[in-house]
Amino acid sequence: MQFLANRGYVVLQPEYRGSGSYGKLFADRGEGQWGREMQDDLDDGMDWLVKQGKVNGNRT
Repeated sequence: MQFLANRGYVVLQPEYRGSGSYGKLFADRGEGQWGREMQDDLDDGMDWLVKQGKVNGNRT
């Protein structure tokens, strides 16, 4: 990721549901959420980057 960030790319590294970084309760809430719910976390992160003006939401 540092390679891309060093070259001007925005790098999104979310702590999506089920991650262990925020403790057991957070990890437990991700139980059985693999798939669509975690994808929603990524989508929310991308929406946030667009709203912050960090990325162009019109590019595919």
